Amino acid sequence: MFFNKLFRKKPFNTENNKLLIVGLGNPSNKYNHTRHNIGFDVIDKLSNEFELNLKKNSNSAQWNSFHFQGTEIYLIKPTTFMNNSGKSLKQFHSKLGKNIEFLIIYDDLDLPVGKIRLRKNGSAGGHNGIKSIINELGTNEFERIRIGISQDRNENTINYVLGKFRTEEQEIIDEVINSIPRVIYSILSNGFDVAMNEYNGYSIKT
Repeated sequence: MFFNKLFRKKPFNTENNKLLIVGLGNPSNKYNHTRHNIGFDVIDKLSNEFELNLKKNSNSAQWNSFHFQGTEIYLIKPTTFMNNSGKSLKQFHSKLGKNIEFLIIYDDLDLPVGKIRLRKNGSAGGHNGIKSIINELGTNEFERIRIGISQDRNENTINYVLGKFRTEEQEIIDEVINSIPRVIYSILSNGFDVAMNEYNGYSIKT
């Protein structure tokens, strides 16, 4: 797999012992592949790259982990529903203790479809999943990968984010999801600042 090949080539450097890569979404099959669940789709992509089966536990999440160069990396899909995403991550934080770094992957209405943006910290920007994480962890100092889902101003926002991508958008989104392993590899091998410079202008267009 692509991601495994990259990791065999070069180790990444981190001061922390545990990295939690978290994709946001809603559990239940009816939300599969909706705009709001793109974080889940990315975690599924990463778990396939590493040939990992996500499992459930008392942390209200589907997850699995692996070790690499002395660091334990967790792939996590909170199952507390989007608006309570922080409750699941707080449980992980309490259980795993110190030396934890979070990388949160989620949808962004303010970015066009095909666009990604990396950010080191900041407000929730109207995203209820991020708002819950900030409230539960007591900080907005965590790294993010925001994936554009655009916004149809003529459609109710809730209906829009819980709807599926249009046919002409889905091909673009599939390419975005396939590109995320490269973005994460850049973060892990070169640092977040370098990855921001490399990918914040990144866009897939038809």
